Amino acid sequence: METPTHLTVALAPGINPRKWSRVWEERRAETPLEFTTVHAAEARQLILDDVAQVAFVRHPFDRDGVNAIDLFAEDVVAVVAVESDLDVDEPLRLEELDDWQLVLAAWTPDWAEAAERLGLDSGASAMTTDAADAMELVAGGAGVAVVPQSVARQHARKDVTYRVISDLPRVPVSIIWAAEDDRLDTEEFVGIVRGRTAGSSRGRTGAKSAALQREEQQALAEAERRVKEQQKKRATAKRIGTSSGTSRGAQLAAKRAKAGGSGGKRKRR
Repeated sequence: METPTHLTVALAPGINPRKWSRVWEERRAETPLEFTTVHAAEARQLILDDVAQVAFVRHPFDRDGVNAIDLFAEDVVAVVAVESDLDVDEPLRLEELDDWQLVLAAWTPDWAEAAERLGLDSGASAMTTDAADAMELVAGGAGVAVVPQSVARQHARKDVTYRVISDLPRVPVSIIWAAEDDRLDTEEFVGIVRGRTAGSSRGRTGAKSAALQREEQQALAEAERRVKEQQKKRATAKRIGTSSGTSRGAQLAAKRAKAGGSGGKRKRR
């Protein structure tokens, strides 16, 4: 796979990558990040086509051809107008929404089954599929939006609030990347998301990637070359020094011997 000039990160709606992008900028400022918001089905195809190198997706998603690490799970919330008659200080149960108009129900895979079980309209009557539009309608008192908590936070405004729906399962979020992608940039970003420190050389699954192995092998070969050069220089210097020292020593010894022989003879009168 070719190494791109930047790293593209696909995001599920509501996911905030700020904490990871901040660390990336500290470590890999030479490679900029680009972000795009997509849904799970689109994200996987972008990864396989190498349009995006990593993606944050909500469950469920197709794992064929991608590596995946589960990161966290989000509460599902009901977003309502601030002036609604729902008690915003306590979690609510689904049956409390029985008389409410559904404005939006998105990215919550267990909503449809739970709503059907309770005899609620699970989505056919939803007024929009756009989160920003849904918040506008909710603020105007049109009804309720059922979304993951991060979506409610992303579209927070003063005239709406939200409550956790206690009897809906939390929605898991994972990071995915192509199974055949062993590029250092991809591995580094996944490592940052996992909390790996800058000095760590561990691979995604504990094994080093081919790219990282090549870099380490090159660095080792260069270090060995430098050591051999230093050893060669020291050996050469030693030979020169020994040769020079012996010659000089011999000259001095001969000079002393000559001076001693001359000094031992007395002149006859």
